[in-house]
Amino acid sequence: MNEKKDANDNPASRLYSILSRAKATNAGIVSEGYAQVFGLDAKDFGQLLRKLGLMSGEADKVARILKELGETRPHELYLESLPYIKKNFEIVHFAQQWQQFKGPNFRDVDLKTLLFCADRLSQRRPEKTLASEVLQKLLDGVTELYEEVSEADVEQELKAVLLDQLQKIRQAINDYAVRGIDGLREAAADALLTAIGNRASLQHEAERFRQQRESPYENTNEKFKNPILDYNSFIVTLATTVQWGTDITPRIERRLKLFLPSE
Repeated sequence: MNEKKDANDNPASRLYSILSRAKATNAGIVSEGYAQVFGLDAKDFGQLLRKLGLMSGEADKVARILKELGETRPHELYLESLPYIKKNFEIVHFAQQWQQFKGPNFRDVDLKTLLFCADRLSQRRPEKTLASEVLQKLLDGVTELYEEVSEADVEQELKAVLLDQLQKIRQAINDYAVRGIDGLREAAADALLTAIGNRASLQHEAERFRQQRESPYENTNEKFKNPILDYNSFIVTLATTVQWGTDITPRIERRLKLFLPSE
């Protein structure tokens, strides 16, 4: 079977890549096999099940998109393979032998169907893709910001909200191989809406940190951080990176400036 050459710019392409990798993976039991595929701990059954659930959702998504695009023949072929594709994600026992599980699964005919559909979707509705170095930069940024907010003297309820949003963003980055850009766009939109909903608290805390920086009693030899403004800056960066449209940056910035003080 020929290798797929595109940049995984649609859900069918991502499914093909992941299932092909699973088919070629050698492992002892099912949890170990999928742990290798997803880069997870084989004992973290919760995360394994969550990833498999996302995969199943992406499989349904392919059918919806093909139907929306009026791709009649690809849609018909895909519907024939869909039950078998989803069966790959239906785990009864994580302790089952991987080779035994692989036997009736990861069928070549289904992989060929995915490859065919991936080509149609890549031509008709390609998604924006992010380079690995961009994803790594976002992951490093959200990890650093999570630590900064965790250690900062932020009002506890607001801190919990911000940390929850940052964890969702980190999860979306880690899920990129499965969900693509859509997961990151959802995380960015949720973070923005949450920020708008917590406008008063964010404004109060940002102003409090700024006053601390300007206080003559503060140690001016140390770099002063304002975790609220840093959070604001990161969300703008994320939204710009995943951009819904060409004018996303000015629109996002205008919204954020409504409730956050400037430097």
